[in-house]
Amino acid sequence: MLIAISVFIFILVASITMWDFYRAKSEIIDLRADMEFAAQNAMVGLITTSGDPGNWYVSPSFEVSSLGLVSGRDYVLDGDKVDKLVEWNATYYEEIKSSLGVRKYDMYLSFLNQTGEIYGFGIDSPSNAEAVVRIERVCMIDDDVFKVVMEVWDG
Repeated sequence: MLIAISVFIFILVASITMWDFYRAKSEIIDLRADMEFAAQNAMVGLITTSGDPGNWYVSPSFEVSSLGLVSGRDYVLDGDKVDKLVEWNATYYEEIKSSLGVRKYDMYLSFLNQTGEIYGFGIDSPSNAEAVVRIERVCMIDDDVFKVVMEVWDG
């Protein structure tokens, strides 16, 4: 009888431990999937639309319903819009994240040419972040080729 009770307790403890492990793993997978979805949508909005209003970058304050950096064709970005985005980093970071649909997470957006980073927006991802989603696209800014990199993580 003592052996049966011991085996039962062992199986019960092992089951609870495994349940907790798989539940935690499932939460991490769901979080990463949500971050990837948010990052993909944000990147698509930035590099394939001009935003609403299309001339949002001439406004002295952030009055934008959707943010886009395109100047005419998809993947051809307006340098003035990129400059304004970088300028607004310190003042409107939360509002810009929200308009991109990344409000639950932190983000960093960089624009790199062949020599390195030219523009940066957001907060650098911490080295101890568990899950960082990274999306990369190639675009043009004022006739120069740039790699646009968006990193999103749970801050």
